[in-house]
Amino acid sequence: MKREWSSLIEFSKQQIQNIQKEPGLRLYGFFLSLTHLWSFLYWKQGDFFIHSQSGLNSEALCFPFFPNCDVWRSLLSLSQWSYVLWTYGLFSLMITLLFLFEKKSKWSYWGFTILTLTKLSLHLSNYNFMGNYHYMIHCLSFLFLWASHKKQIIKYFLVAFYISAGLLKVNLDWLSGAAMISQPLLSGKFLSFSLFYVVLLELVFVFALLSSKKFLRWTALVQLLAFHAFSWHIVGFFYPLVMFSLLSLFFIDEFLYFKGKIQIPSLGQDLIRGQAAKSTYLLLVLFWLLQASPYLITSDPSLSGAARLGSLNMFDANTECHPLLVVHKGNQWIHLDRPLRSLGVRLNCDPLVYLNQAHKLCRKQKETPEFKKLTLSLLSKRVTGSEYIKILDLQDVCALSFPLWGEFASGSEL
Repeated sequence: MKREWSSLIEFSKQQIQNIQKEPGLRLYGFFLSLTHLWSFLYWKQGDFFIHSQSGLNSEALCFPFFPNCDVWRSLLSLSQWSYVLWTYGLFSLMITLLFLFEKKSKWSYWGFTILTLTKLSLHLSNYNFMGNYHYMIHCLSFLFLWASHKKQIIKYFLVAFYISAGLLKVNLDWLSGAAMISQPLLSGKFLSFSLFYVVLLELVFVFALLSSKKFLRWTALVQLLAFHAFSWHIVGFFYPLVMFSLLSLFFIDEFLYFKGKIQIPSLGQDLIRGQAAKSTYLLLVLFWLLQASPYLITSDPSLSGAARLGSLNMFDANTECHPLLVVHKGNQWIHLDRPLRSLGVRLNCDPLVYLNQAHKLCRKQKETPEFKKLTLSLLSKRVTGSEYIKILDLQDVCALSFPLWGEFASGSEL
């Protein structure tokens, strides 16, 4: 045990030295820490975090691998969860400021490690917090803390994020504007062109970020900044601020290049020629396997929940559904209405929402002698689709060993 602990300390010291030696990395730590401040403000907005954790205005949702998280959350009162959120916010501010002081590199590194693990714990405590923005923050934070060749792999992952997002947008929902969660300023042909151009930007022009030519890099960066700035009025402040912070590594390097302190290699050519680090290829392969996994499980990941847990999910589709939960008691059948409480973006037709509700009902109803079983069905489709697809058809949810994984149970047609 002592040997393992000693190896961990030595590994961490090496990571701290790498951050100190690599120009611009410590400053990027500052911007990564800012994403936690943005997370705090996002969760604070409308008391979304407090309402979710307390169950006042949303379903008691859990990730499938943490099925009874609502029981754990109930151990803290509403005011205590408020203290947790404010502690997270103040700690985020402290670590962000620490990255500005070179002599505090050790403290900022360990503080950011604690901050990253804290956010991951809070994120996984409630499925209502699921979101593409948190996914990307986690990925880049882990790479910043523990990957070798940090700058290179982070840049590759940023490009991979955009490519993955672009691939998800190649569908009628996005290209027609049906996937929009609020009315954009553009309309008609201007909107159609802009939606198509976003796909082109994320699938083609984004590769220019890996070029050694300054003009190409800046062309891509300016377009990405314009895209995220424009999206502000549609998706709110959080997502654009997160992306500005994550993209800051490119701007930091451009500044260092202008000052003559670094040279910017052609990362794209290095990757193609096999000149990137071996760990880079392994991590990128793992990333793309995770992005492909939903399509190996289901024909349409936008209608799924558990199938896409390990992958990015974007505002690429708008869905509608018809859930039906029926409690069988003695000679009675009791139809339950769908949850009407506020939910996170893209959760209204997520199978995990209804599986969570069913799981909670199972725990309560098993104490009732006349309870027989609980059936759950869910028909869903994209708003641009013509036919509903049977996502859930569970005749006895309570008989399942792992109800929240019900999408994969017999009777479901993914």
